Amino acid sequence: MNPCVMRGFGIRAVITLFFCWTILTPSAQAHSMGHHVTRDQAVVVALSLGHGEPADDAGYRILAPDPGGTFQTGRSDARGRVTFLPDRPGRWRVMLTNDDGHGVEVKIDIDDQIQLSGVAGPAQGGFGTALAAAGYLLGLAGALILWRRRRHAVSDRG
Repeated sequence: MNPCVMRGFGIRAVITLFFCWTILTPSAQAHSMGHHVTRDQAVVVALSLGHGEPADDAGYRILAPDPGGTFQTGRSDARGRVTFLPDRPGRWRVMLTNDDGHGVEVKIDIDDQIQLSGVAGPAQGGFGTALAAAGYLLGLAGALILWRRRRHAVSDRG
């Protein structure tokens, strides 16, 4: 069998393999993010201004029960709601202020019947998917090389 034919086929196979790998794998795997959606028992605090309008975009800070500290911070949604999932029983405090300086502190007692659920697993995709794709492509290239070698060996004999 002519070594030049095999050497040329090998280079073409590597180039084809690299091309397929770059096309078939996601381009931003290092920045991928997984998600997990659950239905759970959330605490929703709805805020309204004195004339009944929702207090949208009001800043808030949620303090966990002792021993606690700041559990969550953010801004209320367009309907004036603050939502959180308490992770333990006790007295929770939601402290809210709007841009005018008005504010309120809401105390919420959570009993022992909290059900924790919705633990998220690892993000899907990423490096494992790229590694699997590379493995499949390498296996396919190897099978193709073996098939070509066997075909050339049979044609050289007869």
